[in-house]
Amino acid sequence: MQHKTINFNEAHLWLVDLDAEIRTRRDALEKLLSQDECERSCQFAFPYLKDNFVAARANLRLILSDYIEVPSKEIQFKYTKHGKPQL
Repeated sequence: MQHKTINFNEAHLWLVDLDAEIRTRRDALEKLLSQDECERSCQFAFPYLKDNFVAARANLRLILSDYIEVPSKEIQFKYTKHGKPQL
């Protein structure tokens, strides 16, 4: 995939079909998650919520990887006091 750039005066919007992602490549997506993300995904009470989390977080890693040129598995997040991820 080609490296993407973003200019100061623009925004990029990504739409991801989470259901399709889980159906077609669940194992590959789960392998992209960090240990804490895997642990967090296991805490969801309903399987569809876990699936949505896995698909969303893995795709976030894949998209960010294209922008910052860091392998998706190596991206490290820290979290705000409200649990929001930061690079």
